[in-house]
Amino acid sequence: MALAGAVLIFAGQWSSSVYYVDRVVWVDRTPPEVNLLGAWLTLWTLALGSVSLPRWQAFLAVGACVWVVLIFWQGI
Repeated sequence: MALAGAVLIFAGQWSSSVYYVDRVVWVDRTPPEVNLLGAWLTLWTLALGSVSLPRWQAFLAVGACVWVVLIFWQGI
């Protein structure tokens, strides 16, 4: 579950930046529902990844969560 969440938040962040960010003026037009779904999925993946931490899937899930949070902070 944590590995699937990591893949989903990676793909979701990439697709929302491709489809909803206007590159000319750098305006994010992502709908609030999509942002809320991404936030819940990130928290869920972080929780599942921290529960199963000795496995490599957990490290990938936690790394994906950190990556998404850094992207959110940058505003991309």
